Amino acid sequence: MKTRIGSVMAAAVALAMLNVTSVGAASTTAPNSPPGTVGLVAQATRTGVANLVRTTSLGTGTYAYGGAQALPSSIPPGAGPRTFSAGDNASSRAKVPASISNSQGKGRPSSTPYPTVTGSPITGATSGLTSTSGLNGYLQGITHPQNGGLPGVDAEPSDQGLCASTTTTMEVNNEVVEVFSGSKLSPITIAPLERLFGTPEIFGAGGDGSYSVQGDPRCYFDSTTGRWYASQIWLDLNNATPQGWAGTWLAVSKTPNPTGSWNVYFIPDLSNQTETASCNNLPISNSGANPCFGDQPLLGVGNNTVQISTNEYSIFGGAPAGQCNYYFLSKAALDSGAASVPVWWNAIGDTVSAPGAGPWYSLVPAQSPAGSYTSAYGGTSYALSALDFSNAGDQRIAEWAFTNTSAVNSPSSNPAPIGIYEATLSSGQYAMPPLATQKAGPTPLGDAWNTLNGINKAKAPPEGPIQTNDDRMATAAFDPSTGALVGALNTGVLQVSGTSQTLYSGIAYFTVTPKLDSSGLVPSTVSTGYLSPSGANAFFPAVAVTPKGAGVMTYGISGTGYYPSTAYSMVGSSDTVGSTVHVAALGIGPQDGFSEYQGLGTSSYDPRWGDYSAAQVVGNRVVFASEMINQSCTDTTFAQDFTCGGTRDLFINWGTSVNLLTP
Repeated sequence: MKTRIGSVMAAAVALAMLNVTSVGAASTTAPNSPPGTVGLVAQATRTGVANLVRTTSLGTGTYAYGGAQALPSSIPPGAGPRTFSAGDNASSRAKVPASISNSQGKGRPSSTPYPTVTGSPITGATSGLTSTSGLNGYLQGITHPQNGGLPGVDAEPSDQGLCASTTTTMEVNNEVVEVFSGSKLSPITIAPLERLFGTPEIFGAGGDGSYSVQGDPRCYFDSTTGRWYASQIWLDLNNATPQGWAGTWLAVSKTPNPTGSWNVYFIPDLSNQTETASCNNLPISNSGANPCFGDQPLLGVGNNTVQISTNEYSIFGGAPAGQCNYYFLSKAALDSGAASVPVWWNAIGDTVSAPGAGPWYSLVPAQSPAGSYTSAYGGTSYALSALDFSNAGDQRIAEWAFTNTSAVNSPSSNPAPIGIYEATLSSGQYAMPPLATQKAGPTPLGDAWNTLNGINKAKAPPEGPIQTNDDRMATAAFDPSTGALVGALNTGVLQVSGTSQTLYSGIAYFTVTPKLDSSGLVPSTVSTGYLSPSGANAFFPAVAVTPKGAGVMTYGISGTGYYPSTAYSMVGSSDTVGSTVHVAALGIGPQDGFSEYQGLGTSSYDPRWGDYSAAQVVGNRVVFASEMINQSCTDTTFAQDFTCGGTRDLFINWGTSVNLLTP
């Protein structure tokens, strides 16, 4: 990879000719000249089009417990569980899992250094917290029935999306969406996620000829426009729909009511369309076919743009392997229901050199509270990313600035570019986290696993660990009160207790104030902190900061004394994260999903857990959610009713908690 100097200089010239102030509320007055060229590494240009494909409606209505489901003697034909991986039940050429890391907690070099930390106290929730159980395995099953009933299309991981207005909260998951009303979080809608996007049923379960991997959902509510935005991955391993191999679905509500109508746009994979990084849209019958897909689309919403950041993979296992693509679309055009919306794009992982092995991956848009956007330099937004390209640990992070984002509203006859700036900054140490232990408890699926699969073994597989994936940047937020960015990621930590040190999964968080001025993006100082629950693990952080600077960082916790639970810490003045771990929703059982047992004892063993948590600012409050286990039952109950009273499905028992708090 190399930086394309000619493109960078062209961007500098183009940006210097523009003095456009962005539309919308602003926390910064726009200068009369663009920033300088320090850190200017690329530009996003008008490259493709997102077309309005359909209009959908979520409607209202929930599901109730449908009665006992007796445990079958074997897995019903065609009703086995699935993971969200490109290779599942696909062409024999499709080999790459839909994840940035193929090590996922099991390939860490033994020499990886870890930060040394002191365990943080674990206590109960702060006053004023509202918490409720959210989506769970049972709801996934009954919204995706198979053979006329349960088990449904059971899949792991769940992946967590969440967004909210002052009156309504919406939770999105890899297969299900739930809408809550009011501050008491009362459910009013539960529906398959496919209803929101109008897509065929996942994994070809609808029999339409497609075999789609969908999910990685994100959502956001913008109070300045009264619109909801939701995104998810699209990967059709049969290439059997008009959308082709891959892209990203983007749904935009027509009104402030998320149960009403949505306009659904399809953003095609532009690496395929432009044949960048060896990708193409050729059919599988062509020997040169190398279709790619953008894994884990990350959603950002600013004053001018809706942004999507993805990690590009080859479906067939070649190059590329996890490099960032970044998309910008006009928020005004999307809100108006335009039939087609131009897309500004750059294959950052391919066009911008990274220090070390590269390529750049998982650029996380820094979300600002609605109405607190930055209008400087024609509209500016930010992102953060990590630099552990080889799972060996690192002491650097990258901050990114995108300038002149109002270019997405420039005339089609003379489309202006968006400036892309990057600064590599020194930070505290972080490294691949270990798998997280969980408290021992009843595992009825594990106890029935051998029988269901026809395995002639008397001894049931043991309870497994919780997956912590890797140390990519997991979250980023912009604090308008200080101008700082707050980011966080999973890391291994050595927790000190007396003279001993114990390896846990913990969280590293970073605070940095970008310095974007007439020189360009000037490197600034990073403050690094760590959060490690005493005697337990923490994983998958999500942070949100209110306009006044108070906030919440949520995450999951587990350990020998804790079932998987939802926890949080307060974000205070100067964007410091409090050292106390508050439990928002205490888990009541261990993970007892199929990925805990599938391939156990082989190199394919890969337990799955939600790849991220979620948090969003709502006025002066924060809503947040994470995966947890909020059910448990005995082997006897499971045999009589494998839903355990409507709390799980046959192969999955994950759950979530949805929480509301004024920090």
